[in-house]
Amino acid sequence: MMEQLVSIKNIQIPIVIKSFRTSKSIKIFFRNNKIVITKPTRLSIKRIIPVIKENEQFIYNTYMLGIEKTKSNTSTWQTGETIFYKGEEFEIVRELKQGKRCYVSISETDKQIRVTLPIGINEQDINATISKTVKKLFKEATTALIQGRLPYWNSITKIPYSKFSVKDAKARYGSCEVKSKTLHFSSRLIMLPENVIDAVIVHELCHIIHANHSKDFYDLVEQYIPDYKNINRWLKKNRNMILY
Repeated sequence: MMEQLVSIKNIQIPIVIKSFRTSKSIKIFFRNNKIVITKPTRLSIKRIIPVIKENEQFIYNTYMLGIEKTKSNTSTWQTGETIFYKGEEFEIVRELKQGKRCYVSISETDKQIRVTLPIGINEQDINATISKTVKKLFKEATTALIQGRLPYWNSITKIPYSKFSVKDAKARYGSCEVKSKTLHFSSRLIMLPENVIDAVIVHELCHIIHANHSKDFYDLVEQYIPDYKNINRWLKKNRNMILY
């Protein structure tokens, strides 16, 4: 992997170049406030430099649009804002009370995420404090959900796995370590509808059999999730749904 800053129209744009054996072509996209360029391993970095030059306008537009979308989806945790939980919009309700800690609770009946902050908290610390607490809550909720759904899909697919982990990830819904049969899931999965979460689980299980995105891989996924193509399109279209 190589990372560098490229100046385009007086904007310093961070660009990360990654090589993959399974890549068949060069791809350029925005992720985590950076432009990511993926390429086949056979292509040297020198071959990519002209590609960057030829695609400066596209890179600039992609970067600026990505930054704008990220800003518009960054929560300030104010009362009245909304955030997704189990595929539905929940309203944020914020209040101050005596105490020393930040508390976050979820009311599925009222469709609310209630944030309680200590009186006198430094305004500059509020967003980071709430985000940290929400991440912990979502990780616990996602872990509990995976603990229930993964054994179910394991019994359906008969695909063995060794263990799973849950961590905060915005760029990937899940990943699979084929050799160890270890599955990794984003703690933000709890923000998605249950049928979509099931599709992510099956997707990662099937990677234990096919460590690629070949036709055989997708055929296997669709044996268990017949509507996978539509769900996959939905995931790509609604990727900003898990940002906060």
